[in-house]
Amino acid sequence: MEDQKIYEMATIFRPELEEAGFDKYIEAVEKSIVSAGGEIIAKDDWGMRELAYPIKKITSGYYVFHYFKADHAAPHKIRDAVMLNENVLRHMIIINEYMPDSVKKGGGDGEA
Repeated sequence: MEDQKIYEMATIFRPELEEAGFDKYIEAVEKSIVSAGGEIIAKDDWGMRELAYPIKKITSGYYVFHYFKADHAAPHKIRDAVMLNENVLRHMIIINEYMPDSVKKGGGDGEA
């Protein structure tokens, strides 16, 4: 489609999920993107990081960034699905104009 844009989605998961593994929770977010009509371009897994400020008395979280191509309605559908997931502390979807070189090349923690 010609009206598709590239979006960046930042997701922060609860730190206590570490014992169970984050893969199934990351997969759930990816399924939300695909089911909303998005095409995942890259994933950048930052891992566990300290939060800038506490969220519900939690001071750290597991950060994952997804870069995807979709039409203008997809971010709303994805947001609705992710908001229902109690394991997500915060998320944000923005239109991405500048994808980091490490993600473009698949370097670092990113996957191309």
